[in-house]
Amino acid sequence: MKRVAKEKDRTTNLPLFPEPLEVPISTPSPVFSPPFPPLPPPPLPPLPLPKLPWVRQPSPKGRVQVKQGWTVHLNKKVDLPIAEVRYSKRRTLALVITRDARLLVRAPMRTTRAAIDAFLRAKAHWVLAGLAQMGERNRRAQAPVMREGTVFFFLGKPVPLVWSSGPGLPLRLDESRFLLRPERASDGQALLQRWYLNQAKTLFPMRVQLYAAQMRIDPGGIALSKARTRWGSCSRQGVRFSWRLIQAPLEIIDYVVVHELAHRQVANHSSRFWALVASFLPDWRARRRWLKEKGASLFSLEAPL
Repeated sequence: MKRVAKEKDRTTNLPLFPEPLEVPISTPSPVFSPPFPPLPPPPLPPLPLPKLPWVRQPSPKGRVQVKQGWTVHLNKKVDLPIAEVRYSKRRTLALVITRDARLLVRAPMRTTRAAIDAFLRAKAHWVLAGLAQMGERNRRAQAPVMREGTVFFFLGKPVPLVWSSGPGLPLRLDESRFLLRPERASDGQALLQRWYLNQAKTLFPMRVQLYAAQMRIDPGGIALSKARTRWGSCSRQGVRFSWRLIQAPLEIIDYVVVHELAHRQVANHSSRFWALVASFLPDWRARRRWLKEKGASLFSLEAPL
């Protein structure tokens, strides 16, 4: 008890407010001194080059050179014209066939003309087949003439166009005929597009819901598109379909629907993906072949989306 009392007395003798340490302001403490020297100010941005005719401006997309193409002589009867040659930092040669049936070449920098000609001769069979296929596709995709007797397609069935002056809508489907007023022939193509769109908005969600229930897959949102390179697409938001499919047979529409719904579960085209498609459409290969062979005829109309 006595020892505790002595310790208590010692603590009470300490000053309540100790005197602060005096540190001169002119000499900073080594504890708070910066470990590194201060950074230099950032450099000023470079001044833009003057737009003079004799000064070459840098390309915003990198080092790319585009040159006019030339004609490659395959044999005495066949000449292959190259529309454009684009040189860049790529490492391999590539050939591109555009929608208007033009041949483009993508080549690495400093590729010689002889190397491009040799590569083109080696791929001549593929190039000629691709140009012929694209030309045939463009021929089939020509806009039809809106005149009496022109045949259109709805769900794979031919529907001829017939003039009609009766009451009702300017364009309507009567049994197996499209009835159009003669005075509306100038905008008959736009009327037909709107009619196709309305039918697609009604039919496609029905087919999606039918197969989504069978496949036990959530389709998400359903939308139409005017894409010219894809019949359908799939994303996290849902599925999209080209409105032009309304002209194809119903089994072709169902194939695209099942294809995109399967992508909601399998994102790639692996064997697991095709097995899922085949479990609901065993003849999916024949349906895909129809799209490859006859799908170009569905591009004759442009939609006002």
